[in-house]
Parts: sequence; C-alpha cells; structure tokens
Amino acid sequence: MPASISLPHRGVVTRLGVSRIHGIGVFAIAPIRAGMNPFANDDRPIRWIDATVVDTLAPESPQRALYSDFGIRRAGLIGCPETFDILGSGWYVNEPSIGTEPNMIATAGFDLIASRDIMAGEELTLCYRTFSDIT
Repeated sequence: MPASISLPHRGVVTRLGVSRIHGIGVFAIAPIRAGMNPFANDDRPIRWIDATVVDTLAPESPQRALYSDFGIRRAGLIGCPETFDILGSGWYVNEPSIGTEPNMIATAGFDLIASRDIMAGEELTLCYRTFSDIT
C-alpha cells in the first residue's frame, strides 16, 4: 500500500467500550499526553438549541433523553451534535467515579484536553459541571 494513503485509524487514540462507571465509555488505545486533544479529528460543530424547545418534549421520551444524556446546557441553550445519528466518541466521555479526579478538561470552546498523561486502556473522564449547567 502506498505510504501517501491516509487510513481511517491515523490519529485515533481512543475507542468506545463498556464502562465500569456508566454504560459506554471512552478508552485510550494509545498513551495520551497531558495537553493533548484526543478528539482533534472530530471538527464537527456543536449545534445550539433553545432549551425551552427541548423542555417541551415528554419528560420520559427517548428523544428528550438524548439531550439530557449528551447535551451541554449553557445559559438557556443545549449544545448537541448536528444529528444524534453522528456522535463522535467525545460525546461518550463519562464523569469520574466519586472521589476520583477526572483526567480530561474542557476548554472554553468545548475541546476536550488531557489534564494529565493517560495510559492505554484507561477510561477518559470529565467533570461535566466545569462546562455545563447541570439541572
């Protein structure tokens, strides 16, 4: 195979897996250095929707659950992917277990950055309250 061909795995350092914390989580498949954005290849924009529109959905509806499970609440808006059919792995990063420090931080632009070196096999975690108004 010619060296100039870029394969889909290039630059990928995470994958989804079964989490001991909650459902599905994101795991390092290679070491991730402090300061690195392991999701740099996912440059899809966040879509911001007025939260009052989402809040009109039936409380127990699976559609509303998509927003509560994956949405970023901020100042009366909910940030989500353009469509929930396309969720990059970064949307699956869980909060750490109680008493455990997260190994990721969110920037003002919602990029996820490693707050310390992360070993291959380790689950990526993030404190949601640092970037989302949890209700």
